[in-house]
Amino acid sequence: MEISAEEIIEINETPYQLFQKGVPNKATWITYRNMMKKTVCEYLKTILVGDLSLVEKQKQDMMISGKKLHYRRQYYDADFEIRVNELVKRAKADSKWIDSVLVAIASKLMDRTKLKKTDPDYIKSTMVENNLKPLKKLFSMVDVPIAWGKIDVMVNDENDIQDQSRGYTEDELETICKFCDPMERLMVKLGASSGIRAGAYDLNWGHIFKVYQIEKGKYVWEHEDVTESTVEYPVVCGLIRVYADSTSEYLD
Repeated sequence: MEISAEEIIEINETPYQLFQKGVPNKATWITYRNMMKKTVCEYLKTILVGDLSLVEKQKQDMMISGKKLHYRRQYYDADFEIRVNELVKRAKADSKWIDSVLVAIASKLMDRTKLKKTDPDYIKSTMVENNLKPLKKLFSMVDVPIAWGKIDVMVNDENDIQDQSRGYTEDELETICKFCDPMERLMVKLGASSGIRAGAYDLNWGHIFKVYQIEKGKYVWEHEDVTESTVEYPVVCGLIRVYADSTSEYLD
């Protein structure tokens, strides 16, 4: 293999575009994007400059249409992409500044893990980790080195309340399903049996496999392995391709 000089193309994408490219799974991207909006538009509202004209236009448009901010999202995000690009630009210019910013974010979030569980601002330390994941992805995609070690040390679960939850019993599931339509019953039972997250419900028939037991200890499920004679054997369970066609794909 030989690469010519003409094949070497300079990357001119913005930090936001690289961030988006780094999260190919649609469901994960929506989650990362929303968390990043909260970070740059709320947590860093007064730290980053952004574009006040875009925010003002968003406010005016919402007033005209009668729309209001969601009670769980009290910030405007019209200049979201600009703020992401600005954050990266400042991080590249001053490594000590971005380290201080990330430490401050982690510290403030960890303060919320010390609140009473009944407090509306209470979060578990796992939520702190989740808030930091989009930032880790962003800075890895734009080649900004961050001292994540000292930040990760701050995030611990010593304040988390022990999870006392359990799975539903069959009787409880049947009671829930009495009040569901067919599609809702499917979602309830699929979630209870697999434990998949909400984003993994983006399925189609090609992601679902019947598992046939053709002899003791031997099973087939892949479409190419299932023949006309296979369907005569009993179906013992089913498999789904979770996050199909992404780097996070797995069978459940």
